[in-house]
Amino acid sequence: MLYGLDACPLSSRQLRSVNHVVESCARKIFNVNTFEIAAECIKMCGVNDTGDAEAVRKDKFIKRYLLNSSVVCEICSLIVKRDIYSDLFSFLLNFITVILRVCTKNFGE
Repeated sequence: MLYGLDACPLSSRQLRSVNHVVESCARKIFNVNTFEIAAECIKMCGVNDTGDAEAVRKDKFIKRYLLNSSVVCEICSLIVKRDIYSDLFSFLLNFITVILRVCTKNFGE
């Protein structure tokens, strides 16, 4: 079920839907009635949460293509790097904005 998740990004809502399917299957496999017990059975069997599994697969996918030397892979790696740096820049900009608000509030009083 996780094949293809490394190349196709999913929203958090879609990941929750995939996780719900896994938990529903576990309920039927282990013959339990509640999702909490099914989630514990899944953890005891060593199966990761779908969000964690998707993140690991995506990281492996990106690393594999960043190291490849074909033209297509180089273009993809440039896009990935741009997205990573764009996310980092947005985070830093938001962080600086919050710091400036706190500083102006504290010094303004």
